[in-house]
Amino acid sequence: MDLQRRGIRRRVSAVLLTAVVLVVVASRGPSEMWALVESGGRRLVISLTGDGGGLEVDSAALRRAESRLPDRFVRHETARFVALSDGDTAWTRQQLERFERAHHQFERFLERLGLPEAELRHKLVAVLFERHEDFMEFAREVDGVSDRWVKGYYIPAEDRLVGYDVDTDASVEEARARLAAQRREIDAAARRDRTRETRSGRIDPNARGAIERARSLQGIGEEEVLLSVRRQVVSTMIHEAMHQLLFHTRVQNPQVAPPFWLAEGLAVSFETDRPGQAFGPDFDYAPRREVFERLLLEERLIELSEFVRLERMPDRREGTARVFYHQGAALLSFLYRERPTELGRYLQSLQREPPGRPGPTRQLELFEAAFGDVERLERSWLRWELSRIASERASSRLSRLEGAVLPLEGRLLPPPRRALLGETPPLRFSPEARGPGRSGAPA
Repeated sequence: MDLQRRGIRRRVSAVLLTAVVLVVVASRGPSEMWALVESGGRRLVISLTGDGGGLEVDSAALRRAESRLPDRFVRHETARFVALSDGDTAWTRQQLERFERAHHQFERFLERLGLPEAELRHKLVAVLFERHEDFMEFAREVDGVSDRWVKGYYIPAEDRLVGYDVDTDASVEEARARLAAQRREIDAAARRDRTRETRSGRIDPNARGAIERARSLQGIGEEEVLLSVRRQVVSTMIHEAMHQLLFHTRVQNPQVAPPFWLAEGLAVSFETDRPGQAFGPDFDYAPRREVFERLLLEERLIELSEFVRLERMPDRREGTARVFYHQGAALLSFLYRERPTELGRYLQSLQREPPGRPGPTRQLELFEAAFGDVERLERSWLRWELSRIASERASSRLSRLEGAVLPLEGRLLPPPRRALLGETPPLRFSPEARGPGRSGAPA
């Protein structure tokens, strides 16, 4: 163990001064080493590798979180994050590794926009629950979050991320129960078939084939459930980590209410289920992209002049949230790819606003000061999106034709509808309408 690495000696010494007993030092290979210790009545799992610049662990956010949690919660640390978790150690460490990856992509995001490097004041705090019911009780009783669809959230005033192991979600358990019932039915059918064969002395290849196909499909169903769970876990944790990074570093001023589309669009645009690869607004996340394209082609987007002014969603319906989250992420990705300098200026202008709620009129003024006339920008954005969809469909079609070259006659995509270009408003909401004010992405 090389204790001469920058920051490691001080970090280990500080823990061991108050430690009752060093339980174990373990290695997960050359990339990470960590130690489990007892300190102050709590178990701590600290990383002995990685350099966060000697960030302080202790913070008001950590103390507040620990005061609201039972002693069974173990503290886990990495270079830039500290998690309080009652979940499996391997699962908790995996979430922390993803948070570190989110920080790396966050730095890349700032560099492209020409924004100054954002420094962390201390290690960022996460509270991770093993069970969904414990998560919901904490969310409801401590943070006032009661929406059942929330799979994670970030509270700017508390500067803490809260999540849970989605594998314990009731919907997942129900899906697994249905799959188990299907498996029992298939097994019962197989037993009946074997009994019939024994009595008749004849083998029915068609019946056996049908049973094997049913078993194969049932196995695929189980894999799809697990894959869906895995994607939700990863994307939700990345989403909430981005909220935390943006507000903690003041890239988004926590004292100034941002427009809702920006707050959620930024976080959603970083979602991924493959954090080992580069991700962010310049990379499409297929599950989100597919929903946005449907909303676009079904004319369900909100007119941009209304969309960019709203500081809250107009209602708490799931359908409304679906539009806001996906439209916000798509708009943010367009601006990041096509207008990075203007997007950087826009974020800085919001940082300089006086504390409080700028209000719908001011939000629109700030947006147009950075990007120009909102209707002109909307037309450019939607044409860009429609062009992308047409190109993707053309590419898919040509690949299916095995290299055959056919003229593209404009039938790959319907002509843009008038509402999509802002000539008639698809949806209008009152700027004064009020909705939820906390982060948390819908499934």
